[in-house]
Amino acid sequence: MTLQLKASTRETSSHAALLALRKNSRIPGVVYGRGFQNTSIAFDYADFLKIFSEAGTSSIIELMLDGESKPLQVIISDLQ
Repeated sequence: MTLQLKASTRETSSHAALLALRKNSRIPGVVYGRGFQNTSIAFDYADFLKIFSEAGTSSIIELMLDGESKPLQVIISDLQ
């Protein structure tokens, strides 16, 4: 079974912008890795909880970014 999470890129990381995201039930995050430029993202809270309950921190998730045609294979590495 493939786990897929949809995300959108975000431009600002200001405190006010992060609070506004959370107020709209969105979670900020960062995608990083070898050969990939660090990218700030945001995704839906309910979607993330569903995926995280199934995947935890050890399963590969397909991350669909809004501007990409091919999903990124990611692992959740840290929660705060």
